[in-house]
Amino acid sequence: MHLTEQLQLPRCPHCKIALPTLKLLSNHTTTNHAGVNARKWGVYCCTGCGGLVTAWAEPTSNMVQHVFPGILPVDRDIPERPRAYLQQASDSLHAPAGSIMLSASSVDSMLKIKNYIEGSLYKRIEQAAADHLITEEMAKDRKVRIVVLLEYGTPQERMLTKSRELGVDLMIFGQATGRGARGRFLDRSLQQVLEHSPCPVLIVK
Repeated sequence: MHLTEQLQLPRCPHCKIALPTLKLLSNHTTTNHAGVNARKWGVYCCTGCGGLVTAWAEPTSNMVQHVFPGILPVDRDIPERPRAYLQQASDSLHAPAGSIMLSASSVDSMLKIKNYIEGSLYKRIEQAAADHLITEEMAKDRKVRIVVLLEYGTPQERMLTKSRELGVDLMIFGQATGRGARGRFLDRSLQQVLEHSPCPVLIVK
């Protein structure tokens, strides 16, 4: 990566948008008190959020050495699946509901790796605390009450699976308004959720 008119980063450190447009605002060259250790700096602006990003390179190569603010990677000691969820959560901080969901998925995945499989996510967190796998403070720090999900698959299957995994207290649905086959499909999906849901279901007309 070079100091050019546009800095090529995979994500903006501020808004986390993928492949941001980071346009060069100004160039500067600095040295230390003795006039050596020269560094060439570029100041960039994200056109999406307006956040500033600086980067420096050695004048002879123009190769970027460091970018500020940097994007911290998730610790490689964390197992692959929960680490992937955490990285996605970090990358989607600009969408808090999605980031919270991905963080919960990371906790869920880690608990499953530790053989905490039965029961809702909250129940497994409580059991992990009782077994001293995590601290009581960590177990109590779970105040999320509203979750927004984007899932792929059969609606009723995904809704029921996620509601059990997360220990959902309430599911809210809009009444199906589709016509023809689509409307009948939505009605059947909702009926299956009503019959098998582990929590109350509120239908909003």
